[in-house]
Amino acid sequence: MLEKQYHDELKMEIDGVAFSSLSNKEGDKSPDAKDDTQSDREEDASKQEEKDDDDIGTALMSRRQRGLYKAMKVCVLYLLLYACMHYWFLM
Repeated sequence: MLEKQYHDELKMEIDGVAFSSLSNKEGDKSPDAKDDTQSDREEDASKQEEKDDDDIGTALMSRRQRGLYKAMKVCVLYLLLYACMHYWFLM
């Protein structure tokens, strides 16, 4: 078994195919597992993109402006929470 794998890896090297033990392990996984990891990667990429957009917007602000900006965001969240709770109690 290992000998066959060794020969297959040698053939891949001769053909110029990039090979690593990691790519071999990924080949053993089921296709569903690959889909899950792909969707996780896409989700992580979108979260990182949102974070980068927020960082770019605040990069040129002074420390005071960034503090005020964060305080306003927190205030808006509390107002939304208050409005939702008030609506819920009235129902």
